[in-house]
Amino acid sequence: MLLGKYRVENVLGRGAMGLVVAARHLALDDRVAIKVLLPKYVQDADILQRFLREARAAVRIRSQHVVRVADVGTLENGAPYMVMDHLEGKDLAAVLAESGPLAVPLAIELVLQVCEALAEAHAQGIVHRDVKPSNLFLTRNADGSPCVKVLDFGISKMTHAEDHALTRAGGVLGSPLYMSPEQLRSASDVDGRADIYSLGVVLFQLLTGRTPFVAQELAQLVYLVTQGEPQRPRALRPDIPEPLEQVILAALARDRDRRFPTVADLALALVPFAPPHLRAAAGRLFGALRETLPVPALQGGAPLAASAAGAATSAAAYPLDGGALTIAPLGTTHRKPAARRHTLPVALGIGLVVVSGGLFLWRLSPRAPHPVER
Repeated sequence: MLLGKYRVENVLGRGAMGLVVAARHLALDDRVAIKVLLPKYVQDADILQRFLREARAAVRIRSQHVVRVADVGTLENGAPYMVMDHLEGKDLAAVLAESGPLAVPLAIELVLQVCEALAEAHAQGIVHRDVKPSNLFLTRNADGSPCVKVLDFGISKMTHAEDHALTRAGGVLGSPLYMSPEQLRSASDVDGRADIYSLGVVLFQLLTGRTPFVAQELAQLVYLVTQGEPQRPRALRPDIPEPLEQVILAALARDRDRRFPTVADLALALVPFAPPHLRAAAGRLFGALRETLPVPALQGGAPLAASAAGAATSAAAYPLDGGALTIAPLGTTHRKPAARRHTLPVALGIGLVVVSGGLFLWRLSPRAPHPVER
């Protein structure tokens, strides 16, 4: 029994700093997930702030693609807890490990759902800073269609003036394997384009089964991300349309001024590769969301190269098979821009590395970077 009203059923995930359990609300007969911080961390102000930040961020983002937080509080032993929706399914790291690369339409459908969640977050002044397959949980809607939930806003950055950046001396917040060059340099010097970069890595991995670079040490990883050039996705998977490759590389530009200015712009460039029945609605959705997102100021007047709209036009006739979901069973269980720029970037190369993704429902602590090629 927990808090006098929840009956704990089983452990869903366990990490270095805490665990997540499945529980049932006795009065409501509702199954929930409860995330609890281990007692030994209750005196760590940074970790406590991170825990509360995750809950506040999730509450502020009104999206079906962000897990809902229903309550927070403190147990008798002083450990904070968070009550969330119970999700049935698996994260995208587990999906990749079990099934390998996804069909192009399915990968785009899932990434567009992540774009929707991130657009809502960015409109609220929240940058996730830890977008990766193990933080993207695949479940199903009532009609059986796939639905991605973005998890773990614990290290998100609030860009509003009243919020304070969460930092840790001598450490790196986030997963270096998916972090943008600017985030590796400074966790506080990021905006929504850092999430765009991370999502570019995720899409690359969903389509090819690996990330653009492989490294064995953190120092090598940092060098590759900041100085190297990625392998082109089509070199690993020739059936990826060339215009889609251009979109991926634009998201992965080393210079953030050469990436898409907003996650909605990225989504609009991806829409032509989505399942045909989703394209019209997705185009309308992201066209509207784009108007709610601030356009970042370019530093030093770095030019934007080519238009992603051109890539989308080239892809208009791309034949898609619908991308049926063929993975293993999922289990039983606003600020408007002053001047919008319509040209979108062709990327400079950057380097990434691959790391095996976590299989837990919620990641509770960052892992040390010991990457190996998948």
